[in-house]
Amino acid sequence: MSEGKVIEAILLIDDNPETDETEYLLSTEANRRYLTEVLEELKHCENYIYVDPETL
Repeated sequence: MSEGKVIEAILLIDDNPETDETEYLLSTEANRRYLTEVLEELKHCENYIYVDPETL
């Protein structure tokens, strides 16, 4: 049986990973503009597509 190598690893663990996702999504002007437009569209229920789960 061959011997393995000893390695050292440093792990950086974010205590609040949700912050990173939000920051990433808002990191560019294009993303911010797109998300703003999508949120605005959600205010209008005529944009919704209703699906009956029983028919799936």
